[in-house]
Amino acid sequence: VGPDSSFEEIKAAGLIAGFTTIQFQTEGVTVDELCVDNAYVRPVNPNKTTCAKYDTRGDHFNCIEEVATFLSAPIIREVEKCLVWDTNPNRIPNCLKSEFVTESLPLTYNVSVYVNKPRAGLVELFTKEYTIPACQN
Repeated sequence: VGPDSSFEEIKAAGLIAGFTTIQFQTEGVTVDELCVDNAYVRPVNPNKTTCAKYDTRGDHFNCIEEVATFLSAPIIREVEKCLVWDTNPNRIPNCLKSEFVTESLPLTYNVSVYVNKPRAGLVELFTKEYTIPACQN
């Protein structure tokens, strides 16, 4: 197993692929679970049920209202970037000046592949390129 192996072969060999996580609203999804749907990326299974309202009485958080959401993100989007931060150590960091920039979500990632060694923990063996495929449905 090496850089020329498929990710299925890598997984079958007991190795760990460190896929990047993309944030969709309140849920993170690794890029190997995504597909390209025209001008958007979305999870292969984009319909998720999330909690909209919690009961916070006592020491437990119980969901009392769920909503269905469709997770997707535009590949090209406008995002606000901070140019100047208030760096006073006595205050919470605050953006003083920002601008909107066009940003493109990458569709290809370098994925580190690891082996979990008993005493050393995760040890990187190699990296392999992964490109998010087109959606099949």
